[in-house]
Amino acid sequence: EPIGRQIINEWIFEKDKNKLLQWLTSTNTEKQVYSVDGLLQLKKEGTFITDDEMRVINFIIHKKGTMFFCSGDSYWYQDITEVTKDLKQ
Repeated sequence: EPIGRQIINEWIFEKDKNKLLQWLTSTNTEKQVYSVDGLLQLKKEGTFITDDEMRVINFIIHKKGTMFFCSGDSYWYQDITEVTKDLKQ
C-alpha cells in the first residue's frame, strides 16, 4: 500500500477526523482524495460530517484534472473523477 493509504487507514482506525480534515484542505490532490475516502468511511461508521465539510468533499470528488494514482506496483496519472467515482454520494 502507498504510504498515504497507510496513514489514512491509521487515522480511520483511530477515528481521527481532525487529521483527515487537515488533508482535506491540503494543496495536494492525492491527499485530498485520501481524506475524502477516510472521512466518508468515518461517516458510514457514525462520525458527524458538517454541511461545510460535505461541500468540500463533493467539490473534491467532482474536481477536474488528473492526479497521481497507484494500483499494485503501477503508477500513472488518472482523471480525478475516475478515481473518485466510487466515492460519490
